[in-house]
Amino acid sequence: MDSVAPAYTAAWYERMCALLGESTCKALGFFVIPEEFLLSVVIPVYNEEKTLATILHAVRNVPIRKEIILVDDCSKDASRDVMKELAEEYGDDPQNRMKLCYHEVNRGKGAALRTGFAEASGDVVIVQDADLEYDPNEYIRLLKPILNGKADVVY
Repeated sequence: MDSVAPAYTAAWYERMCALLGESTCKALGFFVIPEEFLLSVVIPVYNEEKTLATILHAVRNVPIRKEIILVDDCSKDASRDVMKELAEEYGDDPQNRMKLCYHEVNRGKGAALRTGFAEASGDVVIVQDADLEYDPNEYIRLLKPILNGKADVVY
């Protein structure tokens, strides 16, 4: 059986065009994400122990090379423990590097985002709330106008 190239690579896109036709691929929003592209996903965390594993699993499943930056803003629940457990569980996955940051006093979401942005080294930064408000499956749609040179920012 043929091995399938990772989604959004040049090989994958060529295969999809061969199977579906280029016009269908464009209509479906398929495009190539450069191999060297790195997405930074900043996740501010405050008392999110119940949703953290779910959102992190969803973010990791997006087929893009990324760094995931979790910033705990002095949670009062077990969020920090959950963050550490998840980082250990996922280990050194080159497709999903993880960085953990901690505030020793609660400084608010804006400060948590600034901490995450300072740690980010990707080509594009996405903010992902830990409370499941945003769907990581939308990342590809958000990135397309940026990677196609049609936008600098997408909300």
